[in-house]
Amino acid sequence: MKYSIAIRTLGTNAETLRKELISIHAQSLPPERIIIYIAEGYSKPDFRIGKEEYVWVKKGMLAQRALEYNEIPEEYILTLDDDVELSSTFAETLLTEMIQHNADVVGADVFKNHKLSILQKASAFISNLVRPHFSSEYAFKVHKHGSFSYVYEPQKSYYLTQSCPGPAILWKKQILTSIKLKDEIWLDKLPFAYGEDQVATFKAHQNGYRLGISFDAGIINLDGQSSSNKYRKSPERFITRTKAMFIAWWRTQYKPYGNNYNGDITTLFWGIVKATWLFCIFSLISATNFNSHFIKSYLIGLKEVYRFVTSDEYSYIPSFILPKSAN
Repeated sequence: MKYSIAIRTLGTNAETLRKELISIHAQSLPPERIIIYIAEGYSKPDFRIGKEEYVWVKKGMLAQRALEYNEIPEEYILTLDDDVELSSTFAETLLTEMIQHNADVVGADVFKNHKLSILQKASAFISNLVRPHFSSEYAFKVHKHGSFSYVYEPQKSYYLTQSCPGPAILWKKQILTSIKLKDEIWLDKLPFAYGEDQVATFKAHQNGYRLGISFDAGIINLDGQSSSNKYRKSPERFITRTKAMFIAWWRTQYKPYGNNYNGDITTLFWGIVKATWLFCIFSLISATNFNSHFIKSYLIGLKEVYRFVTSDEYSYIPSFILPKSAN
């Protein structure tokens, strides 16, 4: 059960990275290697906790994950963002559950959606149709409109899942390097790669791999926001969000085999339902704020979505569903 750790970072939030590295070096089952993939043009922090190594790679949420991992020969890779703190048994728990449940990918319940307040849950539904579900099988389900649902009240420590939160995921290396995450770097061309974790892990699910979620591994989200701060402050964030959301829906749900194949009619229906719902929400926000910026941004985003998914550039992106020989 040997594994190594791969952290993606810009290196701009040294304190959260320090806390994370301290927790990594305290693991009951220590990693063989700790490789920090830092974006080119950024400087590594001026401290060292232990055996971590830095490797400079192209900047991007996907670019810093869609790697060959030649530095890591181990069978398992624990991919981390740079702002989580792990319990001392975190890696051991995920590895044990991966073996016990014959999983290919195991994530951790980082954001604890089921523990949100009623108002937070209502806000998630209104803004993106994210809701609880009562399935006893799945932790997270990805629906035909592109949004996910989460188990209402977990009754066990491990569930199957259709996607995983991005900050901490244990992969079999062979799967991480074979699902061609480089094909999803279109997300990095947006001002912010909104929803990249769902795209990446749902791709593993859609291509036949077995995903799971651990609810008791023990992880704290330090929420460094080193990549998302600029997005949150941008006046164009609703355009970016709309583009990322609906391009991902088109690629992962509506036409996963590419534009040369007919899309699923039911999926198209639910995509239209979501687009209409959000149109009403943005219209209401604009009306109550006496500011048309919100609905204009949403409509601009939809227009740019259609322009991109029908472009020559998009047509060159390989199918989301990989050939069987690639699995």
